[in-house]
Amino acid sequence: SIVQVSLALMLLPGRIIKAHFCTQTVGEASCDAFAAALRAADKNNVKMVLESLTTLIRLTSSAYWAPRLAQNGVFQALCDGLDDEKASGTVLAAQLVTLCRVIMVDPSAFYQCVKHIASTKGLSETRQLETTLDAMWRSFDYVGVSYDRKLIALAFANLLTLVRIRFVAWPYRPKAHASDCFAGQSTNI
Repeated sequence: SIVQVSLALMLLPGRIIKAHFCTQTVGEASCDAFAAALRAADKNNVKMVLESLTTLIRLTSSAYWAPRLAQNGVFQALCDGLDDEKASGTVLAAQLVTLCRVIMVDPSAFYQCVKHIASTKGLSETRQLETTLDAMWRSFDYVGVSYDRKLIALAFANLLTLVRIRFVAWPYRPKAHASDCFAGQSTNI
């Protein structure tokens, strides 16, 4: 198992290998195992696999799992899965919670994964980010647990920490100057 391999690598006879190497190796192997499990899992087991993946995301550094999840297609499967009309509500909720855990742990890792998807699909980063966030927002209604809903709200708020993201499709368009709002009206202040 992965745990036995990691212990064997850490405790070689006469030497102790740095935990960084072991964690990186185990992290890569775990991400690849999750990718294989998601491809092989039936609809009933996908939620359990995603909950296990969420545990890995919460407990380890994003430096270990973010590049690997982008490369092996897990992140793209999560994003594309939100648009699947045949998926059950529990699977959509689990995918959304997993993506939100990524955002809460490291919003820049989320953005890097979105950039990777954009480059593989040949889209602009802004378009792919808009598509992903729109799919996440549409899946919000499938989440029934209150603490998961709070997580999603906090994850969207956490995305505001990324300076590079410009919210282009914001419904409120302010006037050029505050005095333009009262043009032609008399006001008593």
